Amino acid sequence: MNRVRKSQPMMLMIGSSLNRNQKALTSRRAGVLITLFAVLSSAAHGQTLDGNLKRYAQDGLSFDYAAAWELSDQSNPAAQQLVLTEKTLDAQIMIIALRGAITSPKQEEQAKAALIEPSISRLLKQYEIAGINVERSAATANVAGSPAEGARLRFAVDGQPGTNDIYWLTINQRVVQLFFITPEKTASKTTICWDMVRSTLRIEKPTKTKQ
Repeated sequence: MNRVRKSQPMMLMIGSSLNRNQKALTSRRAGVLITLFAVLSSAAHGQTLDGNLKRYAQDGLSFDYAAAWELSDQSNPAAQQLVLTEKTLDAQIMIIALRGAITSPKQEEQAKAALIEPSISRLLKQYEIAGINVERSAATANVAGSPAEGARLRFAVDGQPGTNDIYWLTINQRVVQLFFITPEKTASKTTICWDMVRSTLRIEKPTKTKQ
């Protein structure tokens, strides 16, 4: 196994990787997607529920998360993209929800083909560039009360094992993708927030416009 510098963090800037990847989506025949603008970081719309819990709720997407995690809203005209980071635990959670409404199985297939596998391939390329060997396997998880397809990437940085879980599904006509990267040594703590996000995530039904 190739070694990397000890300063190499577990997190490989998932958000930055997918921002570049999203720009390539418009070249696919995914009718629900629009041309992407540059992603702009902004203050997240987080609401404090109590001392240990916060809630994000914006544009039909909502979820709860642990107050100790920092939320960055990197949304753009094509998708909501929220990145949760816990730097002391070297962990990251990201939620991507495409804004375009899926109205047919063909659209769903196109949207997933344009988003899911290309984003995973780009992550694998990042690990390769960093000299990190990765093992990929299929995975499933419950997200928003429904089963979600997924993939698990196992790796090690300076002998410290970690995982990057990726799941995707369609909720109320919107394709949603989630990422969870954590070292195994802090997984018992980071999984608490991950489970909270997965279980509380909600997508509102699209509003019907009057004809």
